[in-house]
Parts: sequence; C-alpha cells; structure tokens
Amino acid sequence: IRDLLVRALTARGFEVDETADGEAALAEIRRSPPDLVLLDVMMPRMDGLEVVRALRADPELRGVQVIVLTARASQDALKEVLAAGADDYIAKPFHLGEVISRVDAHLRIVRYAEELERKRQDSQTLVEISQRLTGRLDLPTILAEVVQRVSTVLAADRCSIVLLDADAHTGRVVAASDSPARMDRRISVDAYPEIGRVVRTRAPLIVTDIAADPLFDPVKDQLAQLDVRSVALFPMFEADRLIGVLFLRSRAPTTTFATREREFGQIVANATAVAVSNAEIFREIREETDRQAQARASAEQRLRRVEQYHGFFESAADATFITDEHGVVLFVNRQAEAMTGLSRVLACGLEFAALVVPEHRDRLRAMLTELSAGASGARADLELSGDLSGDRPTTVSVNLSRLPGEPPAFCLSARDVTQERAVGR
Repeated sequence: IRDLLVRALTARGFEVDETADGEAALAEIRRSPPDLVLLDVMMPRMDGLEVVRALRADPELRGVQVIVLTARASQDALKEVLAAGADDYIAKPFHLGEVISRVDAHLRIVRYAEELERKRQDSQTLVEISQRLTGRLDLPTILAEVVQRVSTVLAADRCSIVLLDADAHTGRVVAASDSPARMDRRISVDAYPEIGRVVRTRAPLIVTDIAADPLFDPVKDQLAQLDVRSVALFPMFEADRLIGVLFLRSRAPTTTFATREREFGQIVANATAVAVSNAEIFREIREETDRQAQARASAEQRLRRVEQYHGFFESAADATFITDEHGVVLFVNRQAEAMTGLSRVLACGLEFAALVVPEHRDRLRAMLTELSAGASGARADLELSGDLSGDRPTTVSVNLSRLPGEPPAFCLSARDVTQERAVGR
C-alpha cells in the first residue's frame, strides 16, 4: 500500500518520503518537517495514534497536517482518530483518486495558513515601520532603519531611498541598507534609467531580469560590475508630487515578485513619503519657532501698548481683536471668543486671516496693507469660517483702525450681521 501511494503521489508531482513504522516516521518528521503526513493506524513499534499525539504535543510540529488511513471504520474508531489530533481520515479500502483529492485539499489549507502567517508578519512589520516613522523626527536614522527592514522582508541585497530634487533631474541617496553610515550622495537621474522610468510613469517598476530588458542597455556593463540582476522601485508621493523612490536591487534574477511583495513595497514607500514630508514640515516649524522667539520681545512690547485699552475692550459689545502689523492676533475679548469658538489662548498667535473663509482673505490683507500705508480706517463684511465652531460661516461687519505708535498694531471690531444680511437679501 505504501509503495502504491508513493508512486501515485510522486506521479502527481509531490515530493514524497516514506518510512515503515511509527518511530521512524516521527524521527523523519522531526528531522525534516513535511507539509502533510499520510499515516496508517496499525504500525509496528509505535502506532499511528501515538505518532499523532506526539506531533500535537510538539510546538514545532503541531501545525503539520495529518491524514490517517484506517481499516477500522466504526464511529468510535473514527472519533478516537480525530480526538488524537488528526486533521482527516480515509477508510480502507480507499480509491487513489480520493487520497490525492484529500491531499490536494489539505495542502491548500497549508498554503492558505502560510499566506495568512506571511500577511500577519508583513502587517506586524508594517506597523513597526510606521511606528518608527511617526514616532521620531531624526529622519536619517529612521530611513536607515526602514531600508534595513525592507531589504530583509523582501529578500533584497540592497534597499535604498532616493529623494528627488524639484526638477526630478537630480536627487540624493539618503539611506542604503548596505551602508550604516548616514548618507547624502548626489546622483543624476540620467544615470539611472530605472528611476527615470518611474519619474515618467509615476508607477512602480519591477524588472526580474535586467539582462533581458532593453531599458538597461546603456548601463548594463556598470550593473554587471555591481552584480545587479533585478530591481524593484516604488514611487514616493507627497500629495501629487513625486518626491522620491524606494529602490531595491538583487544579485539574482527574481522568478517572481508577487502581489504581496508589491503591496508591501508600495505601502512602505507611502509611509516613508509621509515621514519625509513631516520631517520637512517640522524643520520649517522649528525655523518659524526660532523666528517667533526672536520677535517675542517686540511682540510683548506691542502688547503692552494695547494693555491700557484692556478694560474698554473687555466691556465692548462688539467682538474685538488686536493684531500686529502682519495681522497676527495679540488679544481678543470675551465677545470675540464667543464669536469664533476659540479661547484667547488658542486665538492669540493665529493670523486673523485664518479665521476668515479663504475667498475673503485677500480682501482682509489688502485692508491691512492700506492701514499700514497710512489709511485711517477701513470697513468690510467678511465671513468667519464655520470650521472654527462647527457652525455655518458667520457674516461679520469688520471695522479696522490703526492704533497709535510703532510698529503698527490694528484694532478689528466685528459685529455679527448674518441675520441682517439675510433679511437684506
């Protein structure tokens, strides 16, 4: 029977090992774990049920699929087989077609389980990479960690990140898995036809054998010296702008680069693009914070100039905002807090234009410019953004006047005229 099964399964394309008893089977399984075991119950030295129980007791082997062949077809015997831990059973006498169909079915289960485990591991790796990307602001160190993880998961010999300049003709290699030191190496995109292709198509590029792809004809000699045989590139976008590529190279031609690898690479590229963008934003914020720190003394001086009006402004019936010459809010009264839905802690430091709907901001800035140029005052209807309080935009009648002294400061008095304008229309 064993010879018959070996011949049939081998002819079906399976790699098959065989043993004559339970102890030998258990030793062979432990030496080289298979995907599936076809196991007879009645065997010398150790019967099939003992082998199943030993497999299920071993953490390394408990996932192996086991189909038991048994001549005992009673319900009690079958319950005993399944209770021991077998995944399936086939009663003797059997048809070879049934055995092969059951083997096919259980190996599909094995493949599904392996795929789920790979997805679980990929998801865990992606979470870890995302946490590193979002949890730190030391961009070079973050990118160095990312390329190391990606090269391991996707089995690439080299993973690097290339950030492109605004013209996309030049760029910088900022991290590489085979170079632990911080990098900032300038490159020309013309020397990398694969990067040029991604720039033009804005899509991932997978080349499993560059020797057979005419794209690499101009650089095949250089790549041969570097022992590069396959590449995979994933674009990195900030909004609609291509800011770089995640670049993988391997020494051997890849027979396949499946959906899983493509999805993993693109997800990492997307997350890295966000981290690069955030780091740039943080740098700009830090520079702006430094500028604000330098101007703090001047701002405090301007604020002291308007403190003499504090009591008057607080008791005013209209919402009152005091701004500097750039329109940045220095003070708001209680009525202004109620109108915007912002406390004065949040409102102070904002540009007043940020409180206005976008289509009215240019009008407001023009009025402030006129006041800075010497105009005595200005008045206009503006709409405050409803995003501030979660309500509809509020129409306010704003009177602007310049306060005495230098540098300039302005008083904006606002009254809610939403209902009045609606009735007027």
